[in-house]
Amino acid sequence: MDGQTSFEHQSRACTFTAEVLGSEGALTSSFVYEMASFYSERTSRYSLQFLLKQCADNPASVFERYGSILGVVDVRHSTADKEVAVVSLSRQDLTCHVAVLPSSQPGIWELITESKASSAEYQRVLSPVLDRLGSVIVGGWMSSKQLNGLLQDMEKSTSCRIKPSRVASKGRGRSSVDWLDASSLGLVLSELEQRRSTLKSLAFTLVDPTRGREVVKGSVTKLNRVSYKSGSFFALRKYLIDPMTLMLAQQTHSIESELSESPFEKPIVFAFDAPQLGDRTSHERLLETVASLPRVAVSAFHMNPYMHVSVVDYDDGSTMDLFSNDASSVVFVPGPRCSSSAVLRVSSQLYSEFASGKLERAVHDAFAGAIGFGDS
Repeated sequence: MDGQTSFEHQSRACTFTAEVLGSEGALTSSFVYEMASFYSERTSRYSLQFLLKQCADNPASVFERYGSILGVVDVRHSTADKEVAVVSLSRQDLTCHVAVLPSSQPGIWELITESKASSAEYQRVLSPVLDRLGSVIVGGWMSSKQLNGLLQDMEKSTSCRIKPSRVASKGRGRSSVDWLDASSLGLVLSELEQRRSTLKSLAFTLVDPTRGREVVKGSVTKLNRVSYKSGSFFALRKYLIDPMTLMLAQQTHSIESELSESPFEKPIVFAFDAPQLGDRTSHERLLETVASLPRVAVSAFHMNPYMHVSVVDYDDGSTMDLFSNDASSVVFVPGPRCSSSAVLRVSSQLYSEFASGKLERAVHDAFAGAIGFGDS
């Protein structure tokens, strides 16, 4: 950034949001990233949230399409890049501004906001809107193994060390949040393993040990949200955001590949990180978890000793059946016109609200046995 540009920014005393909104349509991804770095150096308690979402269409167009049922929606499309837009969502007396940018992977988008996840704007405006559009703008997740590996790769690739500050974890039947002062990533992961808990989110500072300086400060969650606070935005993008984008694209592609086959021959398994099911109580808890999704109907055909639940997504008409006779997994059997977004939406709900796990291809014999068509 040259001296004249820097002076203009200082004289206007803008915030990141005001800068993006005032771009008069000539908005580009590189400009947003430049402003992200610029204001991190000049704004106290600064934080940008990056939400990675899968959407077949541009999310800005989706916001426009459903604007009449979302509240007040103002969408400004960039004249410099047709895929870039700024969306202003208003409900009652609150407004949340979101920049929509294409990511490094087709069909995956970055939703960027200066509203913190704990703010009223995020909780009462953005979060409900994204829930309402959950079958169209889908979040996905990372498995515990993927998140741990992502952070370890970040240390290895940069020859730096991650200094954790806030650790959110989940064990069977309980969650916890710990504030740490001077622990290493390795010690945190080792302690969580001893507790039989998994990492949900991590606030951290990436430190260069040879120079004793902070490289970047931020946080990451298993639900594909990254927070940028200060330091090198390039490092955050290269070692966190881009790899997460690739994983979400691969997750979506994997589901779409399964659905392109015969649904009965190619069921999908949600495998839990630790056994979670096995009795009526646990089966009912899973049913209630899925039923809490908006615009979804759930019917229980069998709850004990095995589980059989039918799910209808009213947003796009998708249907699927969920089966389990194994404490460690749930089998998804998509209907003939079931969308990958619907599968990802239901599995994301299980992941975030029931128990962590991962999607994998089912073995046909095991699936057949689970619903009474096999020899077992």
